[in-house]
Amino acid sequence: MKLRIASIFMLIVIGAVAVLSLHQYAQWKKRQRYEFHRTIDSDVLHRDTVIPLDRTGYYIAGVTKQHRWVAHPSFPQRIFSIRGNMLDTLYIQGLPNDVSTAEIYIDSPYVYIADVIHYDVYRTAISPLQVNKKVISQSFFAETVPVGSNALVQRTIDSQDYAYILEKKSSIDILNRSSHSLLEKQVDGLFCTDGKLLVDAALHRLLYVYFYRNEFIVIDTSLNLDYRSHTIDPIVRAHIEVTEIKSEGVLKLAKPPLVVNQQSAVDGRFLFINSALASWDENPAVFDTVSVVDLYDLGAHGTYRFSFYIPDYRGEPVHRFAVGGRKLIAVQGSYLVIYSLDTDYQFPISDP
Repeated sequence: MKLRIASIFMLIVIGAVAVLSLHQYAQWKKRQRYEFHRTIDSDVLHRDTVIPLDRTGYYIAGVTKQHRWVAHPSFPQRIFSIRGNMLDTLYIQGLPNDVSTAEIYIDSPYVYIADVIHYDVYRTAISPLQVNKKVISQSFFAETVPVGSNALVQRTIDSQDYAYILEKKSSIDILNRSSHSLLEKQVDGLFCTDGKLLVDAALHRLLYVYFYRNEFIVIDTSLNLDYRSHTIDPIVRAHIEVTEIKSEGVLKLAKPPLVVNQQSAVDGRFLFINSALASWDENPAVFDTVSVVDLYDLGAHGTYRFSFYIPDYRGEPVHRFAVGGRKLIAVQGSYLVIYSLDTDYQFPISDP
């Protein structure tokens, strides 16, 4: 069992290193064009505020109408709280000293700290920031998101099939469940199903956006499928090749994959996807200096509405972003850039 867990951990590490090493390849792929049409709205986004950060690698831990929270995986005891253009440093008390790398998720009024080395998840209130509960203990996950005060949904690995699955874990045993069918295998069940797990608090739904295919799924918080939908590009199957390192018992990518959906965020019933692919009618020179975001209406079964560009800031594309309170918050290099979104993007809900 220990050997198996070690193999899984090694696989995740190799996967992370592989993704990081593909940056230059991804920049080259941005210049390629694909057979689909994208409608660009050039007036929906307006830059408001730029806040310098002390280093690269930050991510957005949470967004409300009044506040944004930013954290860094290597500094799990510290959170930046941002209101307007003011940045305050907050410190989490009571975390064990061996928590060195973590992802923080803020689901007001709670803060969840996911230790990605030991696979523990801790919880505290926003005020005071004093850890008083361990929600999950030493249970492997690739991603974990809160769904209420007493439950988490995690992307983890099924030890039998060696494939990603989704699990709900709650302090109330009757609510615990897992789904082996939501994430659909195309190649290996791991790399081919890799993606981003999101929570849509407004609709009480979860979303899963695949990295390597033109698909996202919408499910309820009990892991029941609501519907599957597709992004506007033509990549139906993941373009990846996987090889096994038999001496180490792990898998790795045999060549750089074709990334379709890079980052994603949800705000109300709207899904924002940072696509990696240029359409046939986009200017490659322009596309290489922006991050394109496609907007999908979850109230109409994921119907595509339009797209907009986020320009590079000081040569830096969008690395992470979130949306909330009519604002798009982007991490671009060592800067936090806050944009206003035109209210016209709030379409009436269409019939499915």
